[in-house]
Amino acid sequence: MKGFLLSTVAMVLAVPLAAGAYAQTTSPAAGPAAATDQEQGGIVDIIVTAERRSSSVQATPIAISAVSGDSLREKHIADVESLSTNIPNLNFSRIAADARISIRGIGYNAIAPGGEPRVALYLDGVYQARNQAGFLGFYDVDRIEVLRGPQGTLYGRNAIAGTINILTRDPGERLNGFFTGSVGDYGLVGTEGAVGGPLSSTVQARIAFNTVDRNGYGKNITTGEDVNDEHSRSVRGKLKFEPSSAFTFTLIGDYSRVNDHSGGYRSAGRGNSSIASLVEVLGAAVPTEPQDAAGFGPRLRINTYGVSGQADLELSPDTKVTLLSSYRNFKVRQRTNIDGSAAELSKQYINEDSDAFSTELRLAQNFGDSVNLLVGGYYFHEKNTANNEVGFKGVVFSGALSHAPFFPPAVATAIANLDPNTLYEFYGSFGRVKTDAYAIFAQAHVQFTDQLALDLGGRYSNEKKSIFEQHQVDLLDPFVPFNPLKPGFNPALGLIGNGQGSQSTSWHSFDPKATISFKPAQGIYLYATYSRGFKAGGYNIGGIQPAFRPEKLTNYEIGLKTDLFDRKLRVNLAAFNYDYKDLQENIVQGIQLVTINAAKARVRGVEAEITARPTDALMIQINGAYLDGKYKNFLDSDPSHPNYCTVNPTDCVGGKENLAGNQITDAPKYQIGGEIGYTINTGFGNVTPRASVTWFDRIYFDHYNNIERSQPSRTMVNLYLGWESKDGSWNASAYIKNLTDDTYFVGTNTNADLLLFQRTAAYGPPRTFGLSVTKSF
Repeated sequence: MKGFLLSTVAMVLAVPLAAGAYAQTTSPAAGPAAATDQEQGGIVDIIVTAERRSSSVQATPIAISAVSGDSLREKHIADVESLSTNIPNLNFSRIAADARISIRGIGYNAIAPGGEPRVALYLDGVYQARNQAGFLGFYDVDRIEVLRGPQGTLYGRNAIAGTINILTRDPGERLNGFFTGSVGDYGLVGTEGAVGGPLSSTVQARIAFNTVDRNGYGKNITTGEDVNDEHSRSVRGKLKFEPSSAFTFTLIGDYSRVNDHSGGYRSAGRGNSSIASLVEVLGAAVPTEPQDAAGFGPRLRINTYGVSGQADLELSPDTKVTLLSSYRNFKVRQRTNIDGSAAELSKQYINEDSDAFSTELRLAQNFGDSVNLLVGGYYFHEKNTANNEVGFKGVVFSGALSHAPFFPPAVATAIANLDPNTLYEFYGSFGRVKTDAYAIFAQAHVQFTDQLALDLGGRYSNEKKSIFEQHQVDLLDPFVPFNPLKPGFNPALGLIGNGQGSQSTSWHSFDPKATISFKPAQGIYLYATYSRGFKAGGYNIGGIQPAFRPEKLTNYEIGLKTDLFDRKLRVNLAAFNYDYKDLQENIVQGIQLVTINAAKARVRGVEAEITARPTDALMIQINGAYLDGKYKNFLDSDPSHPNYCTVNPTDCVGGKENLAGNQITDAPKYQIGGEIGYTINTGFGNVTPRASVTWFDRIYFDHYNNIERSQPSRTMVNLYLGWESKDGSWNASAYIKNLTDDTYFVGTNTNADLLLFQRTAAYGPPRTFGLSVTKSF
């Protein structure tokens, strides 16, 4: 680690040492100069609230990327998936109806419903507890802030990898709004709009909406229905009461609905290249096109709504109190098969329901111009219910289980004689988890001189979870969706499983943070951080196993932010080293989904974001990331490669694979992207053609690092053409995404041994093109 940090320090310090002399000769009037630079076309700064106070993104001691709402519209960034191609070390993948967001190789990896993320997603300051919130689109957004690295002090639970803050637009002090209409191939029709302004001298209001309707990228060869289509509706209302200059109250309510045929599983061949899958053995028909599906489903429904209220009271010019409370309801319904074939060997039903309440109280206190103190308390409560039912046809296990030694002869005979074309109950799990999380936190910013500052903070968290759960495998009863489980282990009735149980466990953690920042010259900002992150332990719904332990992450990070040459060039660099303990890894043991704590991982890397604006018309952006994430002391057995240790005994310990040195999941070792745009002034407005290219290194989707469950390196090319009227009231943007029509995985999975390790996958969108037109007022 020392060698890595020393070499990185040398690289990070190279820029300020080379540019320091120049920076000290620039205009000394920082404030007015900044405004003048923006007017003259310099690189525009963005004000963020990542540290619960307003600050320039270039003077915030965090590896943070901020994207304005205008940039989101220009680049047709509509969700987290499209955002990930613009942010270094932000990755998005999916398995069925689970959105897997990762930052610096750390993210959601649960394989059973009810799991919790490692990247905290916030909407207007409210934590979104369910991973499927990552599928919901952006609309009427003021900016998005992506904070990389553990954010435990100010954001707390499940921010061990980082935080994504989505901040929507305020109503505004005068009437304003916009309407956007979009069309594209695959029958795309989209609308987005908002209107806001004052209702009286003390009340402002805003209402925004978004709709998307698109045909499928593929077809279901069995039913003829569209597959991977999109049909969504969202609406948000915001009221802002300001009876005096000292008090503001903001009330927000929103509703979103998704009802389409996205998600599900696509047949993608063998999970082990040397073992023919059951689909292959049976000769069942599978789609020849990767975007197509077969058999039952898929069908995805998401319904979510919430309300939040934030009160801000200025007790004095130096004292401010903030209270933010929220309620959020989230429902997900997924219907699919897991074999992906026309034989429809399976049907899967997943339901998940969440009710979450949170409240946070903060006090911000200034002590002169040199010390800012923030203290607060936080409470979060959630009831999350999930059930997972998988029915299999008799042909799936009539041969494999008819000779199982734990079945009485009569039951073994009954299994052998099952109707091969009838669906049987097979797997069922149900669980209800209650979470109560409390925290107190504080962070102080001490400005020693105009150049030197120190941030010190810490958070104490206490989290309690309780669960009631059931698990059952039923081999003889015909499949009936939502049929009450008969939990228990009774081979005489064809029942195997873990029965039912209740547990309750609590954990606590203290997570400190210390950051020192230094401004050696105008436009140059250096910082060094020590911080810790905490992800609470929990339960694997339906696993009926002891609670898995919390995760702990310790971060050592240095960073450099520069604005050079009258803010014509911006270079932001960050280097980090993580010590990561007790990783919560998900494995399959037979037919059981189990969560274990892997011993350790080490993650280290470098990130760079470079923006150049040599002229008012030309903008060049480059971002890159190097990520070296490896497991340490992790032993596990890959069910899809049962003979691995026989063939490779030196790679195994105690009959299990030694995974030390394997690359962590969803973590490409290299990622390099760039964008160039040039604005042409014409008599009818400004025209800006832009091109974007991003290269991703190989990504592994599980900890075994098998080629079958990975996405090889790939390149994404997007083209854009923008137009803005002279008065700025009209905008239009045309795009072609995935110009080369690359076919690529965004997630793969290997099914259980009953299906002979068949591989299923989720694919990214094909080449698409479209046009949007916006009228603002």
